[in-house]
Amino acid sequence: DTGNADWGCQGSDWGLPNVMNFPPSGPGADIGSGKSNTDDILEDCPSTTNAASMARALGPNWFLPSINELNEMWENRDIINGRAVANGGAVFHPEAAYWSSTEFDSDDAWVQDFDFGNSGDGDQFPFDKGSDNNLVRAVRAF
Repeated sequence: DTGNADWGCQGSDWGLPNVMNFPPSGPGADIGSGKSNTDDILEDCPSTTNAASMARALGPNWFLPSINELNEMWENRDIINGRAVANGGAVFHPEAAYWSSTEFDSDDAWVQDFDFGNSGDGDQFPFDKGSDNNLVRAVRAF
């Protein structure tokens, strides 16, 4: 985890596809969309404190995952947490939501809930881009 951040550029609808269907799917939401989404966010919203820039600060191959890439991480969280600990990394925070690179509309972006409690069911929902209540989990492709 790279910490909390806002998604950035609230009130602006950039060149990203708006994904407004439940569950989220299609361009911008699908697995494989995270890197190009991050590139587009950084081109149009170059703040050094937003979620995408925090992910990219780890290196040119790091990006903010799409909502369905995050969902895969949710479904495999036990394996990922075990490997993260074994390699000196951080586990997913319980009772936390993580930003995706998937835009819902000009005011909201998709988040994935990683609540590990009894009610933790990996909910996905749009959240206010201006909020810094959500965490950033950068990923990279190998």
